[in-house]
Amino acid sequence: MKTFNLSRIFRLIMYYFISNNKTVKILLIIILPEFCVANNKYNAMLYGDGRHDDTEAIQSLLDSKTSHVKLPIPKCKYIISKPLKIYSNQELLLDRYTTIYLADSSNCNMLKSADSLNVNISIRGGIWDCNNKGQLPNPLFIKHSKSPDFDGIGMYFKNLIHFTISDLTIKDT
Repeated sequence: MKTFNLSRIFRLIMYYFISNNKTVKILLIIILPEFCVANNKYNAMLYGDGRHDDTEAIQSLLDSKTSHVKLPIPKCKYIISKPLKIYSNQELLLDRYTTIYLADSSNCNMLKSADSLNVNISIRGGIWDCNNKGQLPNPLFIKHSKSPDFDGIGMYFKNLIHFTISDLTIKDT
């Protein structure tokens, strides 16, 4: 058996069988989740496939309180179902076309500050899709008993000193 690591996405395994003095090759391609975040709090898988929830994996990267958190380019998009919390002295970096998509019926902010006093926070890049049609109607006009904390705002930051937000798109808020 030979294993070739073609990329982070695919693993190519060739099996050789000998049958009746003939060598038969069987090619098996296993599609693996594109990225595995091994050193995170939840041992959560970062899929980026547009189907699985990536909230826990992304949050565990932020919880590490590393100064620069760069999300890898996903196969499709990252899905989140709860607000991501960014800490002081952190920068969240996304590629220009990397999309973070709020899952249907999440009814929450996409990103918010984690500390009571937030210093040196930076969000750069990406497309932040609030998925407006998949959430409850705007709570400024209709109060929701199912989700009283829902305020219809994509990102919520408070008590900021040195805050940078650049090179990103916020859509469907």
